[in-house]
Amino acid sequence: MAKMIDQKLPTNKGEQVVWDFLKNLLSDDIIVYHNREVKGREFDFCLLLPDQGILILEVKGWEAKGIRVKDPDQIIIPGYGTEGSPKKQANMYKFSMI
Repeated sequence: MAKMIDQKLPTNKGEQVVWDFLKNLLSDDIIVYHNREVKGREFDFCLLLPDQGILILEVKGWEAKGIRVKDPDQIIIPGYGTEGSPKKQANMYKFSMI
């Protein structure tokens, strides 16, 4: 069971599913942070992996049906509008932490 530093459960359903997965299925030497701020923005999850590094997870609770990827920086989601790249979000957090 991973060590969850932030004990407050996420309110977002997608993040709740990931929280439960991380907590219950990862080994106890992995440390997980949830919703911490990096340079004015919040990552969803940051995992500290011993002898390996860090892993940033950006969770999206979108329904797969109807999603269109216009280009790598424009993802059109029904009911949400146009969103940016989750990969770029995660990379921004990663490079800010490094």
